Amino acid sequence: MTAAKGGENDREHFLGLVFLLRQLAVQLLEHGQNGEARGLIDALAALERKTQGNLDEEEAKFLSSVLHELRMSVLAGGARKPSGADEPAGAEPRAGE
Repeated sequence: MTAAKGGENDREHFLGLVFLLRQLAVQLLEHGQNGEARGLIDALAALERKTQGNLDEEEAKFLSSVLHELRMSVLAGGARKPSGADEPAGAEPRAGE
């Protein structure tokens, strides 16, 4: 399935939103705020359910990858920073990273 009506802009915004929520969850885990991080993980899972069938392959894989890495980090106690889905493919490097 390809990106529909909104085109590339919507795609970039979606990937950016998932990346932002991932970063927030990582920061919460790093500060021992596992309950709050789980809330963001639950929100990402809801986003995955609600967008099922409406994402292109890269978007779906990125969202799934982010959820997997965050869930694994929670299972590991949130003590380590998740690695893996650092940025969506083609994303511009962000200042300070």
